[in-house]
Amino acid sequence: MIQNQLLVDLFKYRSRDKREAMEDWLTECVAAVLRVIPRPALVAVFEMLIGKDCKVLLDEKLTIDIGTQVPIDSSRLGAARQRPDMLFRVQGEPWALFENKVAHHVANRIETDGSVTSQMDRYADWLAAQPLGVDGLTKSLVFVTHQTAIPVGFLELNPNRASYRELTRHASTWGHLARIFEHVGNEFGTTSHAHAMIAAYTTFLKEHEMADEYPTTKDIALLSLQLGATDRLEKLVNDMFQRIQGVGRWNGNTSWAHADVEFGRFNADRWLHLPKGWPTDCYVNTGLWFPDSPDQKYRVLMDEELGERDLRAVSSAPKVFLQLAHGEDDMFPIGGRPGDQWLRPATDFFVFCDYESFLGDPATRAAEIMQWLDERVADLAQFVGHTKVR
Repeated sequence: MIQNQLLVDLFKYRSRDKREAMEDWLTECVAAVLRVIPRPALVAVFEMLIGKDCKVLLDEKLTIDIGTQVPIDSSRLGAARQRPDMLFRVQGEPWALFENKVAHHVANRIETDGSVTSQMDRYADWLAAQPLGVDGLTKSLVFVTHQTAIPVGFLELNPNRASYRELTRHASTWGHLARIFEHVGNEFGTTSHAHAMIAAYTTFLKEHEMADEYPTTKDIALLSLQLGATDRLEKLVNDMFQRIQGVGRWNGNTSWAHADVEFGRFNADRWLHLPKGWPTDCYVNTGLWFPDSPDQKYRVLMDEELGERDLRAVSSAPKVFLQLAHGEDDMFPIGGRPGDQWLRPATDFFVFCDYESFLGDPATRAAEIMQWLDERVADLAQFVGHTKVR
């Protein structure tokens, strides 16, 4: 029997090629649930999700294919090959397309005429142009999110975009999908494979605080406490970033103190050029880190490394941190560290210290944080400057 913790445990072993692992992983989880539930339950899921009669799909003679990361050729629409997160085909023809987000933005593109099109606009154009010969079905475009905002115009009742008018368009959340799954799953026996998969998916969302997308009473209370401290938090993080010197040559503008919800950080960052031989597309990042974040990738990797070194796992306590990272995983030299405190998740460079370990009044604590950061920056700058990559 599948345990409720299955997807939580397997998440540690997911592919780490890209930083959008949470979105890809959740997509595969949803697809796994949809593939295992009986046909009547699958039809019920879609009817609750898109609000349309889908009973024609009860005909077992109709084939339903559920694909993830399916490449589509949109070259005739002036776009390069794309990969929607989920594509449902009925009798081999595209019927429903899903684009899934957690906290990453929706990609926009400036067209040759100066107009701006979103990822959803381009998917709509492609889907509307595809044939669908099954009577009783309307092609559907679905946007699933946790914190990413729904693209402007996507849900307009009278959209200007012609392709939107030919499709039904819907927005959902990962938590909403879980509630739909649980509703249809009430018909299954508690020992069934489908029931176990639904329970595992719901447990995973709860573990990552994604089962509810709207604030709890605790969230409101925390916000009331934070509002008066925002300026002080921004000053701390911005002052920390000002201490970063000598690691490389700056590239572009600084992104000053801001919240990175997915990775649980309140940080400032900037791209930079490292010495000859080091990879391009690198950035340095510092600020506050809250390890109990939606995306646990870094924490899992660091726990593994700490375990290999017989050190304690990362605690949930808030931390100050410094990071040198690349836009993709495993792009830095594999060996070496700037110092004993440094870790190498996905070959990036990451060092942290519990915020509460810096004692005294706020000013004294800040001074100690700056001293700790100065030492780590010096270690990193020396390591980068003296390490021959090629």
